[in-house]
Order: sequence, then C-alpha cells, then structure tokens
Amino acid sequence: MLKKDQKSDVYEQFIQAKKLGENEKTSILQKIKNVESFSDLMEKINRKIIKNASFVINNRVASSVYRKKILRHHCFYIDDNEVKTLMEHLNSSKQLKITNEQTKGKRGNENNEEMNDKMNENQTWFEIKKNVIYDNLIFKIKPSIQEYIKSPFAIVNLNAWKTKPNMKVVYDEHGNSRGPNRFHQDGYPPGHYKCMIYLKPLDDDHGKIQVEDKIFESKKGGLCLCFNNNLYHQSIPGKSGERHVIEITLMRTIVKVDILKNYPGTPDSIHLKQAYQAYI
Repeated sequence: MLKKDQKSDVYEQFIQAKKLGENEKTSILQKIKNVESFSDLMEKINRKIIKNASFVINNRVASSVYRKKILRHHCFYIDDNEVKTLMEHLNSSKQLKITNEQTKGKRGNENNEEMNDKMNENQTWFEIKKNVIYDNLIFKIKPSIQEYIKSPFAIVNLNAWKTKPNMKVVYDEHGNSRGPNRFHQDGYPPGHYKCMIYLKPLDDDHGKIQVEDKIFESKKGGLCLCFNNNLYHQSIPGKSGERHVIEITLMRTIVKVDILKNYPGTPDSIHLKQAYQAYI
C-alpha cells in the first residue's frame, strides 16, 4: 500500500501531466494559422472530423439510449486457473515485433521504424488469432465488462505482450516522450474503453498501472482493469520481473453485436476504421 507522502506525489504527478496536456492543446486561431494550403486544410478536416464521424455518432446515440453514468475505472479478477491457461497459451504463441503491419479493416499506430525499434527492445508481442481460449476468456469477463460499460459493446481489438523490467521512457526524433511509461492519453475516438488483464502481480517487482491519481496494485495475477483510454494513465515498470498483459479494446454499441469477430489483429492494431463495422 502507498504511504501518505507517496499518494501526494502520485497526485502531483497526475496534476502536472494534466496541466502539460492542456498547455499543449492548440487554440483555434493557432490551428488556422498552421494551415499551409487548401489541400492541407482538407487533410486536417478529414483526419479530425470526417474520419471519426461514425464513432462520434455511434457514441452519442449509445449515450442517449443508455444514460447510466460510467465509472472512471472498474476492477475485477479472473480466477487462478484462467491465469494459468492464458500464461501457458501466450508462452506457446509466436512472438512478434511491431512492424506497422496493420490488420485489414483496422487502424494502427503510426510509429516510424526508429520508434518501433526502441519499443521492440523492451517489449515482445504475442500473435493473436481467433481461438477457443480467447473466446472463453471473453465470455467469462463479459458480465463484468457489461456492468462497467452500461451498454452493449464490441471487442474491436485484442493485444498481448510482455515487458522487460526497468523499461525506460522512449523519445521520438523531436524529443517527445513516447511509450507506455509516461502519462498519456490514447487518443481513440469517442466510445472506446480498455480492459487490461494483468497476468502477473501488480507490485514493485512486476510493475504497476496508474490511472489519473490512482495507482493499482495486486498481490496476485489476474487483475482486470477497465477504464476510459482517454484518461491520463501510465505503466510503472517493474524492477525485476517481466510483466505479461492482455489488452482488450472495447467500443460501446447501440444494440448487441457479435463480440468475437473483430478481436484478432497485429501488434500495431488499435481499433476498427469505422464504427459501423461492428454491426456487419
């Protein structure tokens, strides 16, 4: 458990990160000044508005139909046998690196090769294909996710990886901090949430996770943490043990959909290209 002075430090880190993020937001006037040409303007409109329009509409309708307030975060556990099954499956799976190989119908990260190399030094991803182990996991945790998200939902991506201890913050060519070990927002379109499954304890040895001003700890593997991915959060690296994580990306839907059809992907996949894909 965190001591009183540690909790104060955690809160201060969150406030500083939030202020920094607010300071980095560009004003409307500055955005207009940054437009270089008509084609540049159209590209920005497409990227910021048209590209995400289906997600905005989908989330607004879902929020109107299902008016219950969603908590900032929600925790539950899978049982020890499930943890063992998942660990055995991951350890027997093909190991991958980030290569910007995107899955058809999904958006992916847009890292350059240099940034991919930096991430690959400390993280190894596991190949994710549709199979009964992941199907069973999803059906087991579905009621707990439903309790949190307050509406039907689609699972739009599933990733799994292991991280070496003492992973440092990495920086891009412009000197901006990147990677999981610094306060960040994922920047997904509206209506997306994460369910992180930690197969090792959340402690000093294996690392922890912080969402806003709260650090999550666990004495055993199997903690599942759901939260809005656009809240400020960061991974806290472990000191001696590898961290094994399964990341499930959720999208609220208006009606019930097939939650199993869209989860396979590559290490670079993040979510569907358009919200309507979850319904077809």
